[in-house]
Amino acid sequence: GTQDPPLIVNVGRLVEQKNQRLVIEAAARIPMARVLLVGEGPMQESMEVLARGLKVPLEIRPPLPHAPLMEVVREASLFALSSEYEGLPKSLLEAMALGLPVVSTKVGGACEVIEDGKTGFLADSTPEAFAAAIRRALDPAAWNVGRNAAKYIHHHHSLQRAREMELEMIHQVLG
Repeated sequence: GTQDPPLIVNVGRLVEQKNQRLVIEAAARIPMARVLLVGEGPMQESMEVLARGLKVPLEIRPPLPHAPLMEVVREASLFALSSEYEGLPKSLLEAMALGLPVVSTKVGGACEVIEDGKTGFLADSTPEAFAAAIRRALDPAAWNVGRNAAKYIHHHHSLQRAREMELEMIHQVLG
């Protein structure tokens, strides 16, 4: 939802590579922003310490099965992908499919599905740049971005799956 104060959700293991620190540092620059991390890992304690120091309300939930995870993601104001390197995370596609605005670092697969300002927002990996992208995503003018993203995913990613299945069948037939 688009409730104030904004709720920024990130899904992923709490490890250096996922760089959730960036989400917390960016949230500190957005008035009233709250962060929900869904995941577990060795960085959990340092995330909690960082959030306390920056006075960012932080909730960390352990990994969730798909259906409850989608419920949680749907409640957020936006989905943030902060990874330093990444393929194409399923959670990103799912957030986009739900019509949630997404903000991502310029990593791997994210650049393929996010057209900046059209199907989501891409940002450099600095807290300032990431916060600026979050502000753009929270702007009511960006509501259509979530809708565009949902359309894009339903169109491209379901087609892609259909094509892959077709190719698999052909390979099986040709053996």
